[in-house]
Amino acid sequence: MYYFYFTLIILSVVLILSATQLVKLSRLRILQKKAVKEFQEKNQLSNSELILFKTEMKEAKSYIISIEKIIEVNLVLKENQTLHQTVEKAKEIFKHLMNEPRDLIRFADFLYRNLPSFQLVLEKYAVNGEQDSDVLTAICQTIERDFQKLTLEKQGEIEQVKEFLK
Repeated sequence: MYYFYFTLIILSVVLILSATQLVKLSRLRILQKKAVKEFQEKNQLSNSELILFKTEMKEAKSYIISIEKIIEVNLVLKENQTLHQTVEKAKEIFKHLMNEPRDLIRFADFLYRNLPSFQLVLEKYAVNGEQDSDVLTAICQTIERDFQKLTLEKQGEIEQVKEFLK
């Protein structure tokens, strides 16, 4: 008889805990949908543009994570400071695009060509070694140019604000 009551109490506790978790998850989903809607309205994105933005940024994030893993595993790449700086610059461009989704078009080369090429060249470098060092250097320079485009734009905005405040 005690087993029956004990089982009933355990099932009740499990049911209550499950229900509270479901309520928390539904609240979280509502908050996430609200945040996405606010982001969409703030940046004046249509539904299709929002889907494109999500897809492209998810892919860019996976490239950056993959690049970091390749560098971390290979001792020669791990010691190369230029690669670490290039990854940091790629992350800065990524952060900028997260804040300014309309700039996806301006950084299309970075997203569709330079970042995937960077990952591919690092994978080949890990296998072939020094044979691909010239290509790796060239890719780092193209990402550096993308970053310079971003910093020059920010400097231009700062100059405009200074002129406006005078």
